[in-house]
Amino acid sequence: MQNTQNKTSFQSFFNKAEFADILATVYDKTTGTEAQYHMHQMIVCNSSDHFKNLCASAPVDELGCKLLSFDTTSRAFEIIGRWVYGNKDVGTGSDTRAIEEALEFANSAGMEDVRVGLLNQFLELKSQLMSNTVDGYRAVGLDAQWNIFEEICEHSLPRDINTVANFVAVNLPGVSPSPTWLGQLSAGSNDGFMAAILIAKHTNGDYLQGSGVSLNFDKLHYPHAQFSELSAIYVGPGPQHTNNIMSKLYENWSRSQTNENLA
Repeated sequence: MQNTQNKTSFQSFFNKAEFADILATVYDKTTGTEAQYHMHQMIVCNSSDHFKNLCASAPVDELGCKLLSFDTTSRAFEIIGRWVYGNKDVGTGSDTRAIEEALEFANSAGMEDVRVGLLNQFLELKSQLMSNTVDGYRAVGLDAQWNIFEEICEHSLPRDINTVANFVAVNLPGVSPSPTWLGQLSAGSNDGFMAAILIAKHTNGDYLQGSGVSLNFDKLHYPHAQFSELSAIYVGPGPQHTNNIMSKLYENWSRSQTNENLA
């Protein structure tokens, strides 16, 4: 009970001038405005290594108050500030832009525990949005599901892959890549080319001639040695399946090389 009371007490101190010994100035470049927040070293330096490091080298004013500055939005900083004071509930609502900005702040500041916690709440809010129905049907259509998928990935990191994959499997069952998106992916890099092939394989039934997918494979040739990288990124039912895919890739590459030599 005592811990709960202390936690509630800490939350009430955020941006209160009483006993404050940190003055944080937030410069919002998007609006050209700034805002100031009163904070307390005893609280934030014990709950956040990032704030502890900032305070260790921060200048002080004539009253001995640490002067910190941040380039972010006020709404994002308020989420971060409340978080380090113990309030980890970002609230509900369909407008998640403040959380997205707070995620960017936490990532750039190396506040990994805050970032992960915010990401989970971000996904929870998206899950609530996806659960809305109209006359028994999902209120969010396939195009909107794809937009949500892109939005989630934009604010996630590679190490979040399991978290995001689980969310997509449960909440975005209708998400699938369009031919245009696959084409753009295949043209971006060698890794993108290989990933597009694997996606086309599993979403269209065919391999290089996937039904409905226009990928211009004849114009995209890569050295044979690079095909060995496929085994490192492909997760399939077993080695034999991977070997079959490797064989088909090499067969297609060899055929394209032969055609080029004859030409």
